[in-house]
Amino acid sequence: MDGIFVYFTEPNIKPLKLNSTNMKTIAGFCRANGFSREQANIIENWRNMVIELYVDPNVKMMGKIVDGVRTRPVQPKTKEKQPFTQEHFEKAKQAGATLE
Repeated sequence: MDGIFVYFTEPNIKPLKLNSTNMKTIAGFCRANGFSREQANIIENWRNMVIELYVDPNVKMMGKIVDGVRTRPVQPKTKEKQPFTQEHFEKAKQAGATLE
């Protein structure tokens, strides 16, 4: 198939073929993360970019209004995982934490 596809790191998610609106949004995220305009349009620079998708019920396609997948215009913040230390383990154990 022709086109530009996004592949996700989460398991069992099919690739998404990007349209021009979603490509512009992702390129904008690149610029916000320090890439120049030219660098932001190089899709190889989009690797590991965090995006959030949603269904927009007002997408025009072939003259009709349909549901379409869009990239949220605000890039989600990523939370840095705290390292699991012996101290964290002890606190979890004292709190009675279980795997369930």
